[in-house]
Amino acid sequence: MPTNEHTLVSTEPSLWDVFPVILMLVAADIKPDNILVNEHNGNARSGTIQLGDLGDSVPEDVDTNNGEHIISAPIYRAPEVMLNARWTVAVDIWSLGATVSSIISHR
Repeated sequence: MPTNEHTLVSTEPSLWDVFPVILMLVAADIKPDNILVNEHNGNARSGTIQLGDLGDSVPEDVDTNNGEHIISAPIYRAPEVMLNARWTVAVDIWSLGATVSSIISHR
């Protein structure tokens, strides 16, 4: 029986195909000082954004994520790190949100 469903197939590689190792890392130190904006032809809006200082980054499944290793600047630190709980890549999402909030509020 024919259906009207269409399957979308992308010919472009996914982010996972391009950066399989980086996606399994916890950057652990996302803050405004570590965000680099590269201007293109003098225009920051058409440039690129990069994350610098990956010195504290660790693989997501490594044993140091057990709450004994304190990461990130206190103001951008995720609750699970403050509570010495096991942390995952979610701490980067929290830190990114705190960073964006501080940039928007100019603090």
